[in-house]
Amino acid sequence: MYKHSIAVENAREQHLAWDGLVLKADDPWWDVHYPPNGWGCQCYVVTLSDTELQAKGLTLDEAPPTVWGEKVVGVRTNPRTVKVADGVDAGFAYNVGKESLIGITPEFSDFKINPLALCTFFCQAPDDLPKSRPLSQGLILPTGLATEEYVRAFLQEFDADIGNPKFYEDVLGHPVLINEFLFQTRNKQWKNSQDLIKRLPYIKLLAHSIKEPDEIWLQWQEFGEVTRLVRRYVANIELEGQQGGLAIFDLSGKYWSGLTVFTPDKLSYLEKARNGERIYRRGE
Repeated sequence: MYKHSIAVENAREQHLAWDGLVLKADDPWWDVHYPPNGWGCQCYVVTLSDTELQAKGLTLDEAPPTVWGEKVVGVRTNPRTVKVADGVDAGFAYNVGKESLIGITPEFSDFKINPLALCTFFCQAPDDLPKSRPLSQGLILPTGLATEEYVRAFLQEFDADIGNPKFYEDVLGHPVLINEFLFQTRNKQWKNSQDLIKRLPYIKLLAHSIKEPDEIWLQWQEFGEVTRLVRRYVANIELEGQQGGLAIFDLSGKYWSGLTVFTPDKLSYLEKARNGERIYRRGE
């Protein structure tokens, strides 16, 4: 429930109008209007359970429309026009709970990631990947779906959903944050990188590589001019009507990237990427 503070003398009309508004915690309206939503604003929210709603005789409301406009900010130092919502000051249109997750969610890497050649021969895998396990062809999604549909399919593999994030523990107990921000820019638009878009139909296979990897490696990789330690999940996949392939999910503290390959002539090339420190092998 949105609450307007009675201690404020010069109240904003919009904030007064929202006083007592009851919406679900995951309603998109909060993404823009979560208080405090302006300079000097002392509005706040009250959390209510279903039982408390019934006891108070309250019901869920319909979210008011968000009216957007433009405003010039930074007039004295860096003048620029920004998009603002009616009743919300520039820079306040965000949900503090969600934003805390954005800061720790890796974004899809637009860099061409290169494993560093720091390993000697002894860093290479001394054996073949574990034998592939048959998977349903239905794990490959049709092309042409909306990005949101692909993202939701990925999230649901971890019992998560848009607006319902999960910390998933991999086979070694390492936590992996799963939410829609993996696929969004920092201004919450769906990432439109061509490298990501062409992998979206295989998004469930990338989820499979995290949930049931055949190997997990630690590698140093280059992201532009920065070197990061990457956790690489590798799954050896056999699909109905396919000769086999790999699904690889790379995760660093800042970026993630995915790769799915079913072309046999590329598999031998990818074998060279099985280097670094192997910390997990299925069956061991």
